[in-house]
Amino acid sequence: MANPKTTEDPDTITITAQDTAQAGAPSTYTPEIAAEICAQIMEGHPLKKITQEPGMPALRTILWWLVRGEQKEEFGRLYAHARVIQADTLADDILYTARHEEDVNRARLIVDAQKWVASKLKPHVYGDIRQVDVSGGVELSIAPVAKITHKTAPQIESEDAQDAR
Repeated sequence: MANPKTTEDPDTITITAQDTAQAGAPSTYTPEIAAEICAQIMEGHPLKKITQEPGMPALRTILWWLVRGEQKEEFGRLYAHARVIQADTLADDILYTARHEEDVNRARLIVDAQKWVASKLKPHVYGDIRQVDVSGGVELSIAPVAKITHKTAPQIESEDAQDAR
């Protein structure tokens, strides 16, 4: 398989159809394959593992479907929805791992990784930052303040002298 070619711009990579092909993996998009990929994602399976199963397209092919869009806009929508649902599956897996994994360090590693992924897939539910929406108005009332006058030192001494009498 040929390597992607770089252009003069180091941030630009040109990928040809030959670069995206992988022997033995179907590259033709079908709604059935898309549905199976999304179902497995919702169940919590990593995309990399899904693409290693017989009859599944290569990882690069699926990513290409997401990038190109064209006829596969429906796949992009289903894929995004599957990823959001995957966060809920990961949350369930976190509870299961915490209860059943005997090795505490292994459990901590797994749970931390799953929490991080869930927080990125569904930040409004599993993220660390909660946004609080406040609606309504605020009323302020200002009470009258006593009159304060500025007096000079001679005036104060004069008043003190009168009070002393």
